[in-house]
Amino acid sequence: MDELLDYLDYAKLLAYVSSVAIIITYISHRIFRKTNRAIKYLPGILLIIIGSYNLYTVGNDLTRSAGISNLVLFILGVGSGFIALLFGLILGVYNKEKKKKKRRKKKRKTVETEISEE
Repeated sequence: MDELLDYLDYAKLLAYVSSVAIIITYISHRIFRKTNRAIKYLPGILLIIIGSYNLYTVGNDLTRSAGISNLVLFILGVGSGFIALLFGLILGVYNKEKKKKKRRKKKRKTVETEISEE
């Protein structure tokens, strides 16, 4: 198992970055629950923007070592950004305010209404 973990350095890094993004998303959801519900999506959006910028900076330097490190940052940013966005969506669905249903009053059929219907 240790030999396999040597090859999964970037997967461990993705798990760490994603867990930090989830924690930041949850904290921002708890703080801004009543005032602004869209704040919980901000960490995911920022990570996707950072990842997209790193893909843009690769340009023609794809085969150089700097280009490969920017590709790794792109994958980390976009992957953890989508995970944070999905976690924010799950929080929104799970903590959705339930609307109270109004009770309908049933019409009582009286003798007078039965006679008028016939």
